Amino acid sequence: MLPEQWELFKRAARREKVDKIPMALIIDSPWIPGYLGIAHMDYFLDPELWFQSNLKIMREFPDIIFVPSWWMEYGMAAEPSVLGAKIKFWKDNTPSEYHTLYRLEDIDSFPEYEVEADAFAGMTLHRIGMHKQRILDAGYILPMITSRGPLCTAGFVRGTTHFMIDLVEDPKGAHKLIDLCTRVIIDWLKAQHKVMGDTVESIFILDDIVGFINEEHYMEYAHPNTKRGPRSHGTVGRDATPRNHMCGIFWRYTSQPPCDSTRRNAAFATAKDQATHQKNDKTGQSFGLQRRCSKQT
Repeated sequence: MLPEQWELFKRAARREKVDKIPMALIIDSPWIPGYLGIAHMDYFLDPELWFQSNLKIMREFPDIIFVPSWWMEYGMAAEPSVLGAKIKFWKDNTPSEYHTLYRLEDIDSFPEYEVEADAFAGMTLHRIGMHKQRILDAGYILPMITSRGPLCTAGFVRGTTHFMIDLVEDPKGAHKLIDLCTRVIIDWLKAQHKVMGDTVESIFILDDIVGFINEEHYMEYAHPNTKRGPRSHGTVGRDATPRNHMCGIFWRYTSQPPCDSTRRNAAFATAKDQATHQKNDKTGQSFGLQRRCSKQT
């Protein structure tokens, strides 16, 4: 992401008037290797190929704001691998995660985690450090630190089906797992910020599992834990802009949850909904779906 693109992105987030509607897309490993005709394994494991691939994409589509920009990731492997999830790599696809927590009570036997050294989190931090100066020298910035959300991470570690059942049948155990995942995420965000440095101004958290649960479970499990990451991190850079990506939508972190109809329909939101109809920050919405929330907020 170029500095001027980041400024435009922030202006749009603040609902300021701009000359034209900007386009911002989440672009990462599920798409880049296939588009460029390279193997996923080469994209993940060849540092020079990774750098040149991202540079080519940004130069080929200069009018698109890439989010989060220069995303060093191994699919969704980093966060769950810290807690022992099995990661399988494929030649022509993104990695798969396989749960290894078969009983919630085994959480108490987990070894202490260390995101700077554990599994693909440690590798990701090393690769960010390798490329950081080269990215800056090319005129780009690294404005976002990123993470899977606490429920998404818990689903990878426990298995989504088992985790969804735990929310109903073992709330105490589910809370313990979500709390552990949240602490991992907080430390993971801080470790990225330390490596990336002063260009970081925002937090980008992705969690699709929140779209699978009802309002009661959302308020009990998702809402308080999803907010802990940005709140514990404090102000990021000059203009902190924490964002959460739930079922394809950006939400601004406020004291209010998304309205119920928005959560039910979030996965089916259209591109037009996401690009327009911005709502006042006090309602808990930032990008999109004003019409679906207007009667409830």
